[in-house]
Amino acid sequence: MGKAGSFWSSIPGVLTGLAGVLTAAVTLFTVALSQGWIGDGSPDGATTGATTGAGARGGSAAGAGAAASSPGLSVDPMTLRFRPTLLTAATETVTVRNEGDVPFTVDAAELSGDDPDAFDVDDGSCAGRSLASGRSCELSITFDPSGVGRANAILVVSVNGEEQAKEVSLDAVGAG
Repeated sequence: MGKAGSFWSSIPGVLTGLAGVLTAAVTLFTVALSQGWIGDGSPDGATTGATTGAGARGGSAAGAGAAASSPGLSVDPMTLRFRPTLLTAATETVTVRNEGDVPFTVDAAELSGDDPDAFDVDDGSCAGRSLASGRSCELSITFDPSGVGRANAILVVSVNGEEQAKEVSLDAVGAG
């Protein structure tokens, strides 16, 4: 029984070794993905919204390396729909998050589009704030209808001197 006993007693050691190899492979894959060595090269994984700046333009060998350390700006939601309201203001929030590996400073949240005057942005907790990786802040967007009808605008959130920006579509209906 000496040989059979040694076989079965070696299995925990073999499994521990395999677990170590698997952990190392997952770690290597995670580092390669976060550094942009594999995948689509976008540090935040975002595929929607407007992105501007050197990291988005690429065009040079240096641009590929810069993407790994560019800000990972994300906004949620990308489209904000207000419920119809009767001549009273309605407020919703947009979360601004740093999903990259370097801190960024939120510059501003500006309104543009067809009806920017129908909306108001309170960016007090975000404007000028530095967000470390994984951190977030919230913008309060208020729709104040002036009567009956639809209002549309675009909220543009930019960081690091407009190095990167995201757009949020705003859609509301005044049912007064």
